[in-house]
Amino acid sequence: MIVVLATTIASVVHGHTQLYAVNESGKALTKGKYIIKSNMGNGPVTVEKIDTDALKCRSSSMSTDGVDTLTVAGGRNVTFQYQHEDTKSVKNISVMSASHFGPCTVFMAPVSSKGESDSWFKIFEEGWDKKEKEWCTRKVIKNDGKLEFQIPNDIEPGLYYVRSELIALHQATTAGAQIYNNCALINVESTGGSLKPKGYEIPGIYTGKELALTWPRSNDPEDYPALNPEPYYLDDGSSPTS
Repeated sequence: MIVVLATTIASVVHGHTQLYAVNESGKALTKGKYIIKSNMGNGPVTVEKIDTDALKCRSSSMSTDGVDTLTVAGGRNVTFQYQHEDTKSVKNISVMSASHFGPCTVFMAPVSSKGESDSWFKIFEEGWDKKEKEWCTRKVIKNDGKLEFQIPNDIEPGLYYVRSELIALHQATTAGAQIYNNCALINVESTGGSLKPKGYEIPGIYTGKELALTWPRSNDPEDYPALNPEPYYLDDGSSPTS
């Protein structure tokens, strides 16, 4: 009985994940560089913690002391790479269990805000990809843990927290969704933009009770709803990730 329990726990923990490496797309990925260190390891933010500061960056502090800054021009793509442990090489990654299906999102907030109040705006969201017939998290798993997105080119330049999250819905109707969120420090170089997108407060974006976070695995994924808030869009109506 004890052996069975231990095996079950090990299986669950094996599914966890964390941000491992960040860089402008196409450039070498280096473990831990530009990332605000998590004090939760690879453990998720659960429904019980969804209204706490852990939902920001899964870290004990928003301090950027000792964190290297990645400088990227607006309009360029960035790659965030996740993996199960932070002790393996980039070429030997176990991202997370394939059972962990669900959406991915990316938010940004000016570092000057310290992540407080309504400073967070969404630049990327993908749930069920109707063209590829796959969940975003599983696409990340198949892509060696890599999530790629574009930094908007019309926001004002400066230092930003860039917060990604992978949301696992495999236990959404029982124990609740699992949120794997982390932040990196990115300096956005000016391309002439000066926009300050409408922001939202984190925690505060989720209640844990919305359908997008309590989605039954038996439901048709084609009907999966978007998460609130809506993504930030450029003036021409296009997504910064299109």
